Amino acid sequence: MVVTSDLSATIDLAPAWDALVPGEARLGPFPTSDWCRLWWSELGDGDLRVASAVDGEELVAVCPLYLEPGGRLLFVGGRDVTDYTGPAAPRGHLAAAAEAALAVAERNGGVLECVSTPDDFGFADALCAVADAAGWRVTREATEPAPVLELPTSFDVYIESLDGKERHELRRKIRRFERELGTATLRRAGPGSLAADLELFFGWHRKAPGDKADFMSPARERFFRRLADAALSAGWLALDILEADGRPVAAGFSFVMADTVYLYNSSLDGDAYHWSPGMVLLAELIKRSIADGLHRLDFLKGNERYKFQLGGVPRTLSSVIAAAG
Repeated sequence: MVVTSDLSATIDLAPAWDALVPGEARLGPFPTSDWCRLWWSELGDGDLRVASAVDGEELVAVCPLYLEPGGRLLFVGGRDVTDYTGPAAPRGHLAAAAEAALAVAERNGGVLECVSTPDDFGFADALCAVADAAGWRVTREATEPAPVLELPTSFDVYIESLDGKERHELRRKIRRFERELGTATLRRAGPGSLAADLELFFGWHRKAPGDKADFMSPARERFFRRLADAALSAGWLALDILEADGRPVAAGFSFVMADTVYLYNSSLDGDAYHWSPGMVLLAELIKRSIADGLHRLDFLKGNERYKFQLGGVPRTLSSVIAAAG
């Protein structure tokens, strides 16, 4: 195992690191080297500890960790903007990843926390098993789920699959939007429009009431901007602008990776709230994703009602805390 406290020193490791992220686990961008590098650069606070586990000469896991000021070891990404946490490791090497993470924790305060890791990934099971075998005290708790929508073959089939009341409400909102505001169209940002489209996205955030405006702090805005550039270059940014007869009224900040679209964040024109632009945006995103041949829409972590109204089924997540005995 090799541990480094300088993330820039892992740049040469990035291709091998990203190759370890298991596509079938559908973890989105969160375990990737780009995500970890940008999060640490803009939002990280504490002491970095990136552990690389090998089997012979083969790299089998990367555990990007950091020691927060309070002394607890966490996975890079923290608690607030990273929906799925855990190592970059294929399923066959999750135990090696857990062993590496616990070894770092043992040298750095003796407490490791893994926040919101998908149960179907298997890392929570591996971490609990390895920690228990080593005599560590382990607690595991369910967190807010991540609702996921399995996409059918057509938008009409999707609409018909909804609960009768929800189907009626969604159709009613779409009809009212188009009758009173104009035809709904979804436009995806590209290199030529990204800067202007991000200004729409951030501008609506700044004007939003309550927690939504507070969430988009200057540091988080810098993170989102750099993330958008990196994701666009990597080919997985989906910054979608909902327009009503050409008037922008909502934005969705998503990632498209393999067969899944991950809905990460959104913002709305406050002057258009009456016409439910958020629900129309999501309906158009679902329609586009089906047309693009995608198979899943991952609403990511959170119990917001609209995710279930639109057909999301909970994906269970766990947080695990392991403390040296």
